[in-house]
Amino acid sequence: MRRGTAALIASWIWLAWHTAQLDGWTVDDAYITYRYADNVVAGYGAVYNPGEAVEGYTSPLWLLLLSAGHAAGADLEVLGRWAGLVLGAATPAIFLLAPRLLGLSGAGTAAAVLLVGTSPILSAWAGGGLEVPLGTALVAVSWLLAARDRDDPGHGAVLGGLGAALVLTRPDLALIPLVQLLELAVRRRWRAAGALAGVAAAVLAPHEAWRLWTYHWPLPNTFYAKVGARTEQVGRGLTYLWGMGLACAAPVVPWLAAARLGLPRWCWAPMAWMVLHVAYVVAVGGDGLPAWRFGAPLIPVAALIAGAVVDRGRWWWLVALPLAAAQMSLVRTDRELNRMPEDRVARSGAEVGRWLREHEPPGTLVATNAAGAGPYHSRLPTLDMLGLCDEHIAHAPMAPGIHKAGHEKADGAYVLARQPDLVLFGASRGRDTPFFVSDKDLWKQPGFQEQYVLERHTLPSGAPLFLFRRRP
Repeated sequence: MRRGTAALIASWIWLAWHTAQLDGWTVDDAYITYRYADNVVAGYGAVYNPGEAVEGYTSPLWLLLLSAGHAAGADLEVLGRWAGLVLGAATPAIFLLAPRLLGLSGAGTAAAVLLVGTSPILSAWAGGGLEVPLGTALVAVSWLLAARDRDDPGHGAVLGGLGAALVLTRPDLALIPLVQLLELAVRRRWRAAGALAGVAAAVLAPHEAWRLWTYHWPLPNTFYAKVGARTEQVGRGLTYLWGMGLACAAPVVPWLAAARLGLPRWCWAPMAWMVLHVAYVVAVGGDGLPAWRFGAPLIPVAALIAGAVVDRGRWWWLVALPLAAAQMSLVRTDRELNRMPEDRVARSGAEVGRWLREHEPPGTLVATNAAGAGPYHSRLPTLDMLGLCDEHIAHAPMAPGIHKAGHEKADGAYVLARQPDLVLFGASRGRDTPFFVSDKDLWKQPGFQEQYVLERHTLPSGAPLFLFRRRP
C-alpha cells in the first residue's frame, strides 16, 4: 500500500504541474453545457436558446451536476473546472481499492495507479470543463467492481446504477453495461444480470422518454451534427486511431508479457469492451476536439489490466516507471497535446461575448461557428452555424471534403432565412472572409453580400473583431 500511495502522490504532482502548464485552458464546447445549465437555473429549461428545444449538450449527468452547483450559487466556469480537477485526482486514487477488491499486490496496484495518474490525456482534460473526468472516474469504478465474480442482486444493482450513470455521461459508454451484462449472462450469473438490466432500465427509460418528448430525437443533437455515413468518415477515424493509439500505448505495453504470465479471468470482459470502443471511435470518424478525448476512457482500464500483469511478474520498477516517464513526455512530442496551450477559442470567445453584451441590444440574433464561450457571455440568442445546437443544420447532409468532426454540416440558405443580425465567420473573433464550410455555404447564397456589411472593431485586448451586420 505504501508504493500505491507514493504512486498516487506522484500522479497528483503531475496533475498539478500539467494543469499549471495549460494556463487555465478550457475547451470552448464546455461553455455550451454552461449555457444550458444557466438556462436551467434561470427557469427556461434545458435549452440553448429560450423557446428552442435542442439537445446541444452531450452529457445529461454533467449538466445535472453543473445545474445543481450553479443553483447553489457556484460560478459555472469555476465549478466546471474544479469539479473536473477533483475527479481527475480521484481517478487514480480509486485503484487503491484494487488490493481489497481484486487481491492485487502493492506492486501491481502501484503500477496501475501510476500509469493512469500520469496520463497526459487525463490530466489535460481534467480542467477542460467537459464531462471527460466524470466519465473516466465512472469507467474506473465500474470495471473495478465488475471484476468481482458475484451473483447477487446487490452486486448487479450497483453495476446497473453505474451503467446508467455511464450512459448519462456519454452515450458511447453504453457499451460498458452491455458487455458487463453479456459477461454475467455467459457465466450464468442470472440474479446479478437481472438486477443490472432492471436498475439500468429503470433509470434510462424515463430519461429516454423525456428526451423524445422534449427534443423529438433518440440521441443528442451533437451526434447528428458530427456523424454521417460516408466512407471518408471511417478513413478519418483510422487516422485518429493511429494518433490516439500512440498516446494511449504506455498502459498497454505490459500486456506483451500476458502470454507468458497469464491474465486473471476478470480481464477479458474489459478488454472486449476496449475493442468495441475502438471500433466505435473509428466508425464515427474520431473527434474534432484536441488531446485524444475518445481515448480517455480506455486508459484506466488498460492501466488496471497492466497492474494485473505486473502483479504476476513482479517487475513493476523495471516497467511502470519508464512507461510513466514516456507518456508524460507526450506533452512535448504529441501534436494534439502540444496544441492545447495555443487553443484560445474559449478565451477569445469570452472577450467577444462580453463585448457583444455591452454593445448590442438584447434580442440581437448572432450567427456563429463558436457556440461556446461567446454565446455564454453575450447572453444573446445564437444560431450555431455548425449545427451542434441547431436541429435543422444537425440533420443537413454532410459537406464533402471537410475532414474535422463537427465541422461538416452547413445550410447557408437556412441561416440567411433566419435573418441573423450579426454573422461571425471562422471562430470566436470572426474573419473578413469565409473559413468553415458553413461560412462558405452562407457566402455563396444570393443576397448575403447585399444584405450584410463587414465591420471591424477592436476588442479591449487590442485584438480585432470582424462581424457582418445585416443592413437595416
